[in-house]
Amino acid sequence: IRAVFWSDPCFSSKWISCAYAEKFQTFPRSVAMLNAVYKDPSMDMFAILGDNFYDQTGELAKTIFDQLSPDVKRRFLLVVNGNHDNWVCGGPGCGDVSDNFGIGQMQYYTADPIASRSGNGDFLDFSIDPDQRKAWKTFQNKGSNFLVYHKLGNIGFLGFSGAADFQDMKPYFEEACDYFVQTQPATVFPLGHWNGGGMGCQPGMSVPALRNELLSLTQCRALGNRLKYMDGHEHCNYVQANTTEPVGFMIGAHGMDDSCKAQYGFLYLDSSNGRVKLYYFEVASESADQYDQLIACVAKGGLSSCTKMAQLWLDVPVTSETETYVV
Repeated sequence: IRAVFWSDPCFSSKWISCAYAEKFQTFPRSVAMLNAVYKDPSMDMFAILGDNFYDQTGELAKTIFDQLSPDVKRRFLLVVNGNHDNWVCGGPGCGDVSDNFGIGQMQYYTADPIASRSGNGDFLDFSIDPDQRKAWKTFQNKGSNFLVYHKLGNIGFLGFSGAADFQDMKPYFEEACDYFVQTQPATVFPLGHWNGGGMGCQPGMSVPALRNELLSLTQCRALGNRLKYMDGHEHCNYVQANTTEPVGFMIGAHGMDDSCKAQYGFLYLDSSNGRVKLYYFEVASESADQYDQLIACVAKGGLSSCTKMAQLWLDVPVTSETETYVV
């Protein structure tokens, strides 16, 4: 398959300061790049890994999605839950009555979550009513509304919210691993937001910690290095973890600032032609800007023709099924 991944994208400072909105022209450039990339019929999926436009009411999401072409919108979409999606200020300590706790997110970016199996005819679980509880400084939602797993082509994905309790989600993680062992994708990517604890993330539910938790489960152990991950939260872009090969990938710099240098980029996954490859495209940084050259290249031949303009973060073979999983 072929897919693009963002995390922590921003273009407006309405609620949270978007440090590089003007410097990197994140709104017009992000829209134009997606529209150009998804003109290519070989593109399959688009994902955002939390802190989705730092948007308390949904108006910023609508603003940008109104500008995206049908070519983008008709692809598979996977959007995960981040701290600013629950408490726009960034964490439970400053939560208040105006926060939406991902309730708007789970409806706008519809998926097929675990909650859809409730049997009552609803595809989401609305059993928690924040207006009744008035517990603004806690996670006022159900983790099952955000937990989704599937195989697309030869790649497996597991989306989840780090604000959910690990023990509550554990049976579903075990179920997901059983599914992946049975269906044998070349690589499985847990997709989450938090890269560490705090700011509403529950113990064991940061993305790196979850990978370790999964590999300790009997159902998941067979995945081994096939189990990798992507996350955000830190507003930087880099290879986050290595074992005998890269396994963790941070893609949180898409308009926000952090302790790293200013970056604005995205990840491109290509699992065709017998390889699983991840390319990091740095659209702009403190010292360089290749937006014009990159979008011209994409318009001419699609993103797959432009990989010389990217850093290759992962390149592993798609091995045979019997080699991939040893139970």
